[in-house]
Amino acid sequence: MITAAMLSLMRDSCMNALILVENVEEAEFRRSRLTRAEVRKHYRTVAETARNLEPEVRTALAKIDWPGWARVLAALDAGDGDEQSAVVWEAIRLLGPATLTWLRVYPKIHPELFEMKPFAG
Repeated sequence: MITAAMLSLMRDSCMNALILVENVEEAEFRRSRLTRAEVRKHYRTVAETARNLEPEVRTALAKIDWPGWARVLAALDAGDGDEQSAVVWEAIRLLGPATLTWLRVYPKIHPELFEMKPFAG
C-alpha cells in the first residue's frame, strides 16, 4: 500500500507542476520566483519519493527515468542558479510529462503496485 501511495504522490506532484507551467515559456519561468519555487517544491517531492521507492519497484517501472529524477534532486539541492534552473526546465518539458505518462500506463501493466488496499492484519 505504501508503494501505491508513493506512486500516487509522484503522479499528483508531476501533474501539479505541469499545471503551474502550462503555457509558460522558459524566460517567463526563470523570471517568476513564485512559479519557480512552487515547481521546485513539486519536483522535489517527485525526486525524493522516487529515491525512496524500493529498487524492485523502480526495476518494474523501468521506463521511468529514475536517474533523471536523481539529477533533478541534485540540482534542487545545489540551489536556484542558472544551471539548476536549466535542469528544472528540462524536467518541466521532458521528464515530468514522460513520468506522468508512464504513471498512467503502468497501472494497467502492474496493477498490484498501484492498488490501495487496507492492511489485513
